[in-house]
Amino acid sequence: MPDDSDIITGANPDRPGPVRPTREVTEEEGDRKQLLDELQGLVFVSSMDQVNEAGVSDVEGVEARTDDILTTPAFRDVVSEYLGQPVSLLSLKKLNRDVVSFYANNDYPVVDVVIPEQDITGGVVHLVVVKGQLGQVRAEGNEYFSDELLTSKIRTDEGEVLREKSILSNVRWMNRNPFRHTDLVYTRGQDQGETDVLLRTRDRFPLRVYTGYEDSGNRQTGEDRWIAGFNWGNVFGLDHQLNYQFTFNDNTNLFRAHSASYIIPLPWQHELSFFGSHADTRVKEGALGPNTQDLNLEGESSQISARYTIPLPEFKAFEGYTHEVALGYDYKTTNNNLEFGGFEVLDNDVDISQFVATYSASQPDQWGRTTLTTDFIHSPGGMMSNNEDENFQAFDDFADADYSYARLELQRIQKLPKDFSLFGRLTAQWSSDNLLGSEQLGGGGYRTVRGYEERVINGDEGYITNLELRSPSISLLKYAGHDTYNDQLQFLLFWDYASLAENEVAADQQKSYTISSVGPGLRYSIPPYLSVRLDYGWQLKDLDINNGVNRSRDSRVHLGVILSY
Repeated sequence: MPDDSDIITGANPDRPGPVRPTREVTEEEGDRKQLLDELQGLVFVSSMDQVNEAGVSDVEGVEARTDDILTTPAFRDVVSEYLGQPVSLLSLKKLNRDVVSFYANNDYPVVDVVIPEQDITGGVVHLVVVKGQLGQVRAEGNEYFSDELLTSKIRTDEGEVLREKSILSNVRWMNRNPFRHTDLVYTRGQDQGETDVLLRTRDRFPLRVYTGYEDSGNRQTGEDRWIAGFNWGNVFGLDHQLNYQFTFNDNTNLFRAHSASYIIPLPWQHELSFFGSHADTRVKEGALGPNTQDLNLEGESSQISARYTIPLPEFKAFEGYTHEVALGYDYKTTNNNLEFGGFEVLDNDVDISQFVATYSASQPDQWGRTTLTTDFIHSPGGMMSNNEDENFQAFDDFADADYSYARLELQRIQKLPKDFSLFGRLTAQWSSDNLLGSEQLGGGGYRTVRGYEERVINGDEGYITNLELRSPSISLLKYAGHDTYNDQLQFLLFWDYASLAENEVAADQQKSYTISSVGPGLRYSIPPYLSVRLDYGWQLKDLDINNGVNRSRDSRVHLGVILSY
């Protein structure tokens, strides 16, 4: 599949949270008239029949007969400025506003605070707190996703008190589908105390077909990669997603690969996904050096994987923090390492059978966004006939079928003055075992270290850093007088670095490698029809690998173009 920069963007950009009914304090004539010399106490109740209209005088401070949150020090700080002070209609309106705001900041998005008619000469005021209960859930603006499908994503029952974290979690879940974006609006319901939820959706036809080119191959199997595929975002109206891609070289005998994934959002808002691939590869004549034209090296590789993803509750201390865990299994089988910069083809297959646990998180802030992904992989070995140590050691004398490793990717996009931005990424891997090529961390190519061939180095452990200074985006079509399409052109300067090592090697082999590069690049897009990436990298470190295969140029272009509809 194309990388994230090539995949369809959301039907609508990210927006702020739900729209709540506004509550402003408006001063009217006579509101400043003093009603009481000193406010002695406040009594909060949940219904009108709990109000003593004759008034009371035996309450000092705050008495809450509704929620525990009204007994917290934080709430006492909110109302303390009113206690011991004169009372007027204006001060009561402000008190009402502050109580509503306190509830909103504590996961109750819609609350009415009513001050009923009562005798307050005793210095005590009763307030009735009415929490908004869900009335109806309605959909608006959607064309390609049914009302029933969208409204079913709200898991709060009719008549249940609205909790903002739950509602926002439901909306975020809806917006995982890239073919739509939904905003939430609270509106007053038909009955007193009810609040309706309006789902305003902007969607697009849930089928995308695309084709493109990128020079992401290698010298063994040809550098050119042509791609064609589709994304179906509402399979049979079930909100499932089906993705498929065919990747091939000009000469399909050298490289051709099929990959597909199927994503199922479950009713309890977990996600089950399956993905698989199959690749046929053949070494290009002469790619392994002189006197190798007659070698007929052909290989094939396959993978079948599954993931079960569980979104996790938000951390109260970190506003906007979202995170999830995924548990899964990978089965891979291959008889070669040609796709990973190697040049070995074996008579027999080796099977990889491993379990995967992933934790991912995202934290936005006023200056940008930080994302984290960590993977923990373990293979017990011996799970099938070709999953034994001897199968692994046919590729690497020091590899075993029983292994573990961990991988981390940390990204930060930082806003800078004048609409510039700084992007940084750290990818690191730790392992005490020798790994096969598909599990190693690879360096070289546009995804890792530009200016080098794809996966010119591999390591069981190590790290890769990428740093980009990005310019403000500009619209070429807008300058040409065409406002129909929101095209974006962005320039960048990059520095890439990688240091990778194998855990155990033969005495005559090099154990670790370091590569680094700098260069310019650009990104151009006309969403959702066109995306172009172009980078040119100059190598800062010479790479001396004397196997006749991975000899690198001093610099190179990395190009990718995707056309979609």
